[in-house]
Amino acid sequence: MAAGSWSLVKELFTAGAAEFLTEIRRVHHGERLGEFAATWFANPRPVARQFLFDYLDQPLNCYRHEALVKRLFKLAEKAGDDEVMGAFLVAFDRSIRRVKHTRIQSMKTENFRDRAAAEAAVENWIREGFSDANVNSMFQRRFYASAVKSVEVIVTPSNTKMPRPSNPKRDAGLSDAQRTKYEKRYLLFSVLTRRYLRRRVWRYFRKLGAMEPERYLRAAMRFLPRYRDDDIASERQLLDNWGLMNALFHGCSALRFRARGVAFAEGKTIADLHFAPRFEEVWKANSEALFTLMLEAKCRAVRKWARDGLKLHHEAWLASLSATRLLMLVDSRDAEVSALGFALLDAARDLETIPVEQWLRRLDGDDLDALARFSDFLKRRLDPARISNEDALRLATHRSRPVAELGFAIVQTKTWPDPHGLLPLADAECEPLRIHMIPWLRKHLQSRGSVTSDWVLTFLDSRHEDVRETGFRLFASDVSPDAALWSKLMESPYDDVRLRLFMLMDRWRQTEPQTVRGLWAGVLTNIHR
Repeated sequence: MAAGSWSLVKELFTAGAAEFLTEIRRVHHGERLGEFAATWFANPRPVARQFLFDYLDQPLNCYRHEALVKRLFKLAEKAGDDEVMGAFLVAFDRSIRRVKHTRIQSMKTENFRDRAAAEAAVENWIREGFSDANVNSMFQRRFYASAVKSVEVIVTPSNTKMPRPSNPKRDAGLSDAQRTKYEKRYLLFSVLTRRYLRRRVWRYFRKLGAMEPERYLRAAMRFLPRYRDDDIASERQLLDNWGLMNALFHGCSALRFRARGVAFAEGKTIADLHFAPRFEEVWKANSEALFTLMLEAKCRAVRKWARDGLKLHHEAWLASLSATRLLMLVDSRDAEVSALGFALLDAARDLETIPVEQWLRRLDGDDLDALARFSDFLKRRLDPARISNEDALRLATHRSRPVAELGFAIVQTKTWPDPHGLLPLADAECEPLRIHMIPWLRKHLQSRGSVTSDWVLTFLDSRHEDVRETGFRLFASDVSPDAALWSKLMESPYDDVRLRLFMLMDRWRQTEPQTVRGLWAGVLTNIHR
């Protein structure tokens, strides 16, 4: 398939169609792309601006897009467009990723007159830390021994610069197969250029912070949430983000900032990083900004940094937050942010202002850790009187053990005028807790008087075998023959119910012959229906 159609790109851009981004990445005409930069940047439509952010959110690996990227960058810089410059900051940070590489540090070679001497030498070299040892036969009965000592180093790949056409005027672009191959292997610009670009875009924000701190804060609130967890998949990748490291840790003594990149100081590790941003005073004065980043940042490193800043400079402010706002922390998918929310919520004085429905809604999820934390918290802090009997039963029958334990504890504190209300416990989902619930339910029912047929039917209709076993005990000991009940149970889908019923029929045959005779007639009728 040929390169992208330029006329189609212009048509999609004018229409604001979502396919524009895919199609422009397939265009390989450098001159046209460079000319289009001014048109794109100047377009006032929100969709055109969103296209720009979406374009910069993808890798800078489109063949012959150097002119487009450079001109967009210069236009944003000249216009003082903080938001677009923030998108460039993130894009240029992502453009450099160092890799581990094994490098030969030293090598040993020697000729020997016999194989035994060669192998003995190789064994000594291996003890000295060498590897890849070999002994090879040579002419005139001589033996050649060799070994190398390798070391693992971190390097920036130098062969990632996107190839350029030998004759741009005649270049017709790449096929889709070639383009895909290039995109996987190459990036725009040389490593030196990419280093320069990320320093230059950070310099823009450094000047902005020095002259207009509040404007810098607003800009940072836009570019920091653009970083994602996959931008910092390792300690090495964290250091590769020049702009991010300057924004978050410029004043951290554990780091060394050099033109080639960021490195840890001697003996320091990621554990030594602490809240030390550039323009720290502006962050100290804006607790709300840090709170927002802690909630909304897509990158764990940014969330942790914001959390550390709040705990360091805004501890009293955090303690003054309402329970409603603390629940925003509790609901975070970040376990550390959620844990902070629970710790602060435990000391909150306005928990009663949170409607019970909000607490119960949070107990319906699938995150087991969050359910356990919520259940434990509500056991300690929620007044059981605020929970209705129906809600208590719903919690007790929950599939998650922490939630079920909370619900069952509340159920046992309630008054139940009608014992029928407790029968839903027979369908409790949590098996480890159900073995405690059912004996309690049976005892409670029996304390209310004679066991009724509908109670027994609830137990014997349960899909849980242990509950049906309890039903049989009630049925055999406390219930007199009831033709209506027996007829219902004979149609049970459970084999254990039907078989044990037939056994009980024989036991009651002497005392209730007419009833048993009628039941057997019903059985035979059903069999030969």
